[in-house]
Amino acid sequence: MSVMPLPPSCSGPPRRPRRAAAAALLAGVVLLHAVLLGLLPRERPPAVRPGAAPMPALWTRTLPAWLSPPAAAPEAGAAPDERIAAAAARRPETAAPPIAVGRESAAPAASAATALPAEPIPEPPTAAAPDTAIAPRQAAADADSDEPDTPPAGGSPPPLYATRLPDPALLRYQLRRGPQHGQAQLRWQHDGAHYTLAFDAQAGERPLYEQRSTGRSGPQGLAPERFSDKRRGRAAQQAQFDADAGRITFSTRAPDLPLWPGAQDRLGWIVQLAGIVAAAPAPPEEVQLFVVGARGGAGPWTFVARGMVPLATPLGPVQALHYERAPAVLRDQRIEAWLDPARGHWPVRLRFSPVLGGPPLELWLDADPAKP
Repeated sequence: MSVMPLPPSCSGPPRRPRRAAAAALLAGVVLLHAVLLGLLPRERPPAVRPGAAPMPALWTRTLPAWLSPPAAAPEAGAAPDERIAAAAARRPETAAPPIAVGRESAAPAASAATALPAEPIPEPPTAAAPDTAIAPRQAAADADSDEPDTPPAGGSPPPLYATRLPDPALLRYQLRRGPQHGQAQLRWQHDGAHYTLAFDAQAGERPLYEQRSTGRSGPQGLAPERFSDKRRGRAAQQAQFDADAGRITFSTRAPDLPLWPGAQDRLGWIVQLAGIVAAAPAPPEEVQLFVVGARGGAGPWTFVARGMVPLATPLGPVQALHYERAPAVLRDQRIEAWLDPARGHWPVRLRFSPVLGGPPLELWLDADPAKP
């Protein structure tokens, strides 16, 4: 007797695994909590039109109201605009960043980053003006710059000295500044009533300085009327000495200065110092000058005698009078002059040493003074 198997429709219902029921229950609990906490979006993102670029499946949502700090109530009776302004004033400076929620997206990481608050980009630092801050390299390049030595306001007029001006001459110098070498010449001409003074320096074929000073000359030395200063191919700057108005004016925006008797420019002081020392019965222990630059720098220069010193020069050994002008401020320079009595008290050596460092600018007399 054979037993016939029952058809599938007559078999009992299959038994569901207990794990599937537990997973479904857990998913329902998580979904319910998400709805209650407001973490699910209320609106679905708009559908993508055919042919349009797909949008990244990432969106942001601000914190629920019950998680935000309570805002202070506006004052009673305030106008609507005033209440808005008051609320904005009490708002914290840093707002809570948005929370990114959503499904994983195949969009690039750069696209997702655009939905997050970006860090502020700091502005690049503003570079300082060449004239408001001098680095050691710039100090070396402008070893004889005419930055203000002391505030031009106040002070007292410089003393007046008897002078014996040297004869007209052309002086040739070797120029040295660290590894840089060049040539310079000083051309001095006068007729007892007026003078012309020119200084030109270059390194190879490149001009470095072109300075000109013109004015009147007399028993008390130079009385400049016009001084121009051109450096490294830049535009020349001028200072005008107006004796009738008693003022010094500048081609720059520098303020006018009073014109004191005995005031010198930054080129004529070389001739003035030589004339004062030549006229004195003995080398003066101190010489005070008021020196003005073409860009408005002005201040007292005090040269102190350091004695007669032996000096080896391109012309051979020389017994020279050493005068030194100490710097007045940090952005200043030390100036030294070695005057040769045997050569009309012309400087056989000049040295300009920046306070902030860098190689000094030096001039060495390369030949005996000649007629211009």
